[in-house]
Amino acid sequence: QGGGGGGGGSQTFSFSFTDPSEMFAKMFGGEFNTGGGSAGGGSGGGGTEHIFMPNGNMGGSGGPGAHMFGDMFGGMFGGGGGGGQPHQRQQAKPRKSLYRKSKDVIDITGKTWSKLMRTKEGDQKMMLVQFYSQQTSADAARFKDKYIKLARKLRTNFGVESGAVDCDSNAKLCRKYGVQTSPTFVVFPFRSHTRRETFDGELSAKELYEWTSDRLPKVFVRGVTPAADSVDAFLRRSPQLPHLMLFSTRTTKARIYKALAMRLARDVVTGQTKVVPGSTKGGRLWREFQIAQDHKSFPVMVLRWPDGACVHIDKVPSRYADLVKVVRRALKTPKSQRKSASDFKGKEQKKKKQKK
Repeated sequence: QGGGGGGGGSQTFSFSFTDPSEMFAKMFGGEFNTGGGSAGGGSGGGGTEHIFMPNGNMGGSGGPGAHMFGDMFGGMFGGGGGGGQPHQRQQAKPRKSLYRKSKDVIDITGKTWSKLMRTKEGDQKMMLVQFYSQQTSADAARFKDKYIKLARKLRTNFGVESGAVDCDSNAKLCRKYGVQTSPTFVVFPFRSHTRRETFDGELSAKELYEWTSDRLPKVFVRGVTPAADSVDAFLRRSPQLPHLMLFSTRTTKARIYKALAMRLARDVVTGQTKVVPGSTKGGRLWREFQIAQDHKSFPVMVLRWPDGACVHIDKVPSRYADLVKVVRRALKTPKSQRKSASDFKGKEQKKKKQKK
């Protein structure tokens, strides 16, 4: 953001000019100079890139000519000189929010921010938020349909909501988060909004989707190995809660599983362990989650209660919404229908005797 424009000295113009300001200067000379300096994002009236100037207004201050002939020439000049009174530009009629009627993008204002950015339980949501200004850029309007489709995809695939803030009507909120360009996209992490990140890539729905998906929190999926100390450490986490373990042949934590762990963070402790096909070295981890040594079908999810009772989810859904439903249903399993640790131990011992 640049400083005020330079003082208006006498200038020489040719007779073949196209800028109205040059015509004005030619008519009135240096006495009513429109200013010769430039101000940061653009000359005089400010560029379309930066939403907020240091004083909180858009554009620069006008020179004497712009001030005196503001009514007549306001539409022709933005004003640029630093020597006169500020040019009083007529305020454009505020446009309505782009997403006021959208069912997929949450229209957020300064008054609704605190409520809409939290879950029903009071946790800070993971949210993708677009800050935009229709007065300074047409990009947001052009991107509207793509952003709505992107929001629908993020919610469907990962349960991540998307919002939008109209900076023309909520300037204070946009300044609070350092917004200077339109549109600006920011991811607010789950339970950690102070660690927000700003998207700096190209304005592409695909790129924005990948960027947001990559920021699903990993911390809620604990990596566990068959080693006894690793198993103990996992089970000691919130011991009053059920523990959900994914036995998978993959090492990486799938996005859908990270989304699940985030969604159920208050209900379960989530972990993941890698299974080597054909291996029988599951050890204590397999016993605690009642995985038989001869089990061969993976992935499988097991929900374990503090008393050691378990419920197996043998068919792991590949869609986020289905996965959440299956786990929530398993959490409601009556105690009488859960497989107790003693029953599992008895069956395993019986298998060993039959093999002998």
